[in-house]
Amino acid sequence: MTEALPILLTNLIVTGICFAVLWLISIPLKDPSYIDSWWALGVVVLAWSTFVQLTDPGPHATALLFLASAWGLRLGVYLFWRWANHGKDRRYAKLAERAKQKHGLNFAMFSVLWVFAPQLVLQFIMSLPAQLGQIPETTNFGALAMSAFGSPSPASSSKPSPTRSSRTSSRLRPTKARSWTKASGATHATPIISATWLRGGACG
Repeated sequence: MTEALPILLTNLIVTGICFAVLWLISIPLKDPSYIDSWWALGVVVLAWSTFVQLTDPGPHATALLFLASAWGLRLGVYLFWRWANHGKDRRYAKLAERAKQKHGLNFAMFSVLWVFAPQLVLQFIMSLPAQLGQIPETTNFGALAMSAFGSPSPASSSKPSPTRSSRTSSRLRPTKARSWTKASGATHATPIISATWLRGGACG
């Protein structure tokens, strides 16, 4: 992860600047709904920001770059066209009114706290595959992935797989089942011990 961290930090600064500019544009417009188009276009920016920082981008990085660009441009351009032709999204207008009535927030504070800042974080997390997938050293499982899937111990991985006969014989072992019956009219329990051969170690 030594190469990935500086790249991710640079990408975070780049997307932070983009979101700050978009937030400033929304203040005179009183409309943040065009942020929906940047949700896709921002992934394209992050993918390209990662690609230009690579010292030797391979075919995997190139393929991932063009796939992310194709997806982001198609969706982002369409959403921007829809905003330009249909105007403000009424959902954001309702959220702004609620923030003003319940929390006393003006439009600038509403747009940065309720719209742009949360979407910056979510977009960065969502686009991590398009960023980390281009970096060669992150193609293997890292500590986070291994903590989720489990890491095999060296001792267990070096042991040969047991045969069917050894697994079957290991499940067959003598066990003792202890039960107690109370004799008719007796005041104490009499133990009865019986030896049984049980398959799989389960008491029947």
